[in-house]
Formats: sequence, C-alpha cells, structure tokens
Amino acid sequence: LVVAWQRVYRGGFGTTGGPLFNWHPVCMTLGLVVCFTWAILSYRIVNVSRPNQKRLHYILQTCATLLMVLGLVAVFAFHNELKIPNM
Repeated sequence: LVVAWQRVYRGGFGTTGGPLFNWHPVCMTLGLVVCFTWAILSYRIVNVSRPNQKRLHYILQTCATLLMVLGLVAVFAFHNELKIPNM
C-alpha cells in the first residue's frame, strides 16, 4: 500500500527532488515493520534447526537494517538537495 501511495499520489520514485524523498516511507515501512517483524517471528513460525533459525533471523535483521539506512540516506539527500537543515 505504501508503494502504491507513493507511485500514484506522490509522483513516483526518482533520484532527485520530491521523488527522492518518496523512497523514505517505503524503505522504513519495509525495514522497520516488515523485516523486523518477520525476523522476530522467524523463531516461532519457521520449524527448522536452531542454527538455520539463527541464520534466517540474521538475514532478516540485516535486510531491515540496510533498508532503514537507505531510507535515512534518502531523507538526508533530499534535505541537502533543497538546502533544508537536517534534524
């Protein structure tokens, strides 16, 4: 839903201006909500050996962290481009 909202109502995705900022909500939602939730639930839902559960948890946590950093980079790049003070 966030991707559809950004594409239809907010002008899509890009590398400059407003479309650059549109990456922020998508990355944060996918990282903080989806990947972190799946990482937490991986111990309860996935019925594999303990080392494989740990690997899956690690992979999902890493994906969430990378998406979170990418979302922050998009915001800082957008602010720097428009000369808006960061923080």
